[in-house]
Amino acid sequence: MSIIKISINTQIPTANWEIGKAILEAFLDTSEKLFPEFVSWKQPVRTPVKGVEECQEYWAPVSSYKDATGVHSFATNMLWKRASALKSDWHVMHTSSNNGVVKLHGVLLFSIRFNKSVDFFGLFKKLCQILNPEVATLHLFTDIESQKNPYPCWVDRQVNSDGVRWESDPAAGDFFAGALHPEREESIPNLPWSIYFGAAIRGKFDEKQVAASGALIEELNDGLLLRVSSEISEVEKDFPAFSERRARIKSHFPKEMFVIKREPVMNFG
Repeated sequence: MSIIKISINTQIPTANWEIGKAILEAFLDTSEKLFPEFVSWKQPVRTPVKGVEECQEYWAPVSSYKDATGVHSFATNMLWKRASALKSDWHVMHTSSNNGVVKLHGVLLFSIRFNKSVDFFGLFKKLCQILNPEVATLHLFTDIESQKNPYPCWVDRQVNSDGVRWESDPAAGDFFAGALHPEREESIPNLPWSIYFGAAIRGKFDEKQVAASGALIEELNDGLLLRVSSEISEVEKDFPAFSERRARIKSHFPKEMFVIKREPVMNFG
């Protein structure tokens, strides 16, 4: 089963309901099959909703805690899911700030079964326009990259049936989970099918060289939106061709840009 995953890291105030409303409307405008059926700020996610306005009280309810320095308020995370057609999960971890200074970036994670009839790139582009991310990713995970050990590394243990010593690249888990760390030097686990580079990151590579390698690039906000190929379905239809194209494009980025340096081993056991 192929899975679409969207991951967004941003510094804008995600707890603002106008931001939340715009995000929900982006999902609804893309397809009614993407809109949440149930929402909550904790598990289990069981509160039914039927429209954007019904989601407002669950978007960023204020909670508080007390410590030695006093009482502190924060926006509670939001969860949503669909249980019927196009099952999906969405987790919003809101931006945290103190006197206008961002302490924790906002993180938004979305996972859904792939369906060719849905314009996932159009949705991703809308979300990037709304959230102006530091970095954001959209990828279609097929069985090849969802397997237990998709990116084996050479080590001195775990000899496989071919007599070759391998172990799993730990960054593979971050890639599948959508973990992004723009504050780190190696901030991005791997090059997905589409990625948004915010202003701070786009200056770390030669855009002309990357475009010349075959990447599809367009300006968006103050950042850069990149696609490895024209259609995301190509990842599922012909993964070897996608993998070859991605490797060629990655070779034109600085080596430290992506944690995973190799392509997956097909049917590795």
